[in-house]
Amino acid sequence: MIDAPPGLAELVIANARRYATGVSLEVDGPNDGPDVREWLLRRGIDRPAPWCAAGACAWIEDAARAMGYVLQLHRSAGALRLLALNPELVIAIPEVGCIEVEDHGHGFGHVKIVTGLVLVDGVISSATAIAGNTSADGVSRNGDRVAERETPYPNPRLVGYVRVA
Repeated sequence: MIDAPPGLAELVIANARRYATGVSLEVDGPNDGPDVREWLLRRGIDRPAPWCAAGACAWIEDAARAMGYVLQLHRSAGALRLLALNPELVIAIPEVGCIEVEDHGHGFGHVKIVTGLVLVDGVISSATAIAGNTSADGVSRNGDRVAERETPYPNPRLVGYVRVA
């Protein structure tokens, strides 16, 4: 298993939280705005498109760059594709700073960055996570902002976790 350098998870989370302001990032139309456009362009997409994975990958890249760390993580704008590209980084149990990948059916996915774990008697009962392209309440996979919220564990849409390394 590949380990991330100390402090990377915390910096990834701090980067993501900078955008969790309660304000829409889609100021130029659906799936379009300056930050969203930049994140999608980093993944080679030059048109409005769902951006949760592109945003998460940008936050991770920025944290790694700030630490002088070369990521092993293969990045993608496709949520489900992150699992396929990173089999050596897939983990069974979530850890703070990892990517949570959900499957919403018909090829649609969603990603979140795990920001905390709630343990009851030493067992994970819920997780907090931050996601882009989500709704104000953090429920929808196709919203206009970045939001952080707590969800039960395991999440019924969960298909895997990817360690950020």
